[in-house]
Parts: sequence; C-alpha cells; structure tokens
Amino acid sequence: MNIEKIVIHHSAVATWDNNEQFDAIKRYHVYTKWWGDIGYHYFLEPDGVLKNGRDEKYRGAHVGRYWNDRSLGICLAGNFNKQKPTRVQLLALKELLIDIKSRYPKAEIVLHRDLKASECPGANFTHKTLEELISGVSAVDFGLMKRFEGKYIQRVRNNIGQVYRVDNGRIVHLPASPSPLFRSWSDELEDDGKLIGITEATWDKVKKALI
Repeated sequence: MNIEKIVIHHSAVATWDNNEQFDAIKRYHVYTKWWGDIGYHYFLEPDGVLKNGRDEKYRGAHVGRYWNDRSLGICLAGNFNKQKPTRVQLLALKELLIDIKSRYPKAEIVLHRDLKASECPGANFTHKTLEELISGVSAVDFGLMKRFEGKYIQRVRNNIGQVYRVDNGRIVHLPASPSPLFRSWSDELEDDGKLIGITEATWDKVKKALI
C-alpha cells in the first residue's frame, strides 16, 4: 500500500471496564463484523504492550474506505473522553511511530477525527498531545524507560547513595540513609538484578526521559 497517513485511535472502552482489550476487540471485528482480522494494524494496551493486528501489506478497517487504502491504524486501549492514556502507552506509541516513520518517512501522523467526523481518540488525546509526543522524536526515551521500568536506580551524589524506583515511567525517590540495613537491602536488590548503578551523565538522560 501507499501509506500517506498514520492514524491514531482509542478503543472508546475505559480500561477500568476492561484492562486487556485486544482479544475482545479482535473477536468482535472477526465474529460480529465478519472482517478478516482486527481493523487496526497495531494495538497498545494500557501497560504499553504492543499487539500486532493486520499485516501492513493489508488495508485496514478503521477510518473509511478512501483512507483505509492509504493509511495504517494504531489503536490505544482506553476511553480518552473519560481518562488519559497512560505514560507507558504514550512512550510505546512514540517508539512505534519512530519505527513506522523510518519505513514511511512521508506519512503524516494524524488523529482519527482529522479524517472523519468522529470524537476519536477522545478529548484527552489532543493535537497538543500528539505534538508533544512526536516533537524531536527519539528512541532514547523509550529505551531508557524500558531498561529501568520496575527496577531501582542507585545514584551516587556527593558520596551519598540515592535510590529511586521507576514505576509506570515515573521516578520515585526512596529516602534512605547509609546504614547496615540500607547496604543489606541494596546488596539484595543488586543480587536480583533489580538495582542498577548509574553515572551522573546517564542520570541526566534518565531524568529527561522519565521526569
């Protein structure tokens, strides 16, 4: 296909009603609408997990006949009239857009409502959201987030060890003073591969990506 647009959608189903939506939407598209596959080419769950939909060589079913032939469809789980996309969803979307744009550099990234009368992808996913997401688009932020997500970062500053935990793409400072208990806890985390020591240069990159 000649890809001119990359179209962003929401599922319009709040994640507190259904936190894992890909399989349910695929079943609905295949067994109720009698489509050959889910209508989107890519689907992002709230935890940032990417699910592959239709192969890119096949037209989608997500934005009307004319643009289906000229676009790729990406759907994020959630009703963004009622909630906001999660940070990890947005970071995963950013990485996906980097990948797609590397293959279709001339394709324009748009919202569903830019091409068809629709609220999709909801009032909480605006053009400003999109602009902030793709401005200076880089794989560095997502790579750092994936590396540190769910782990602990130990940063030595002025000879004092500071420990942070990364949760859902956010850095949380864990106050702790150098003590036998703190050192024991640090050693245990390090043995489990959950504690990562970083330099100040790396800290600056992590802080930019995750704060």
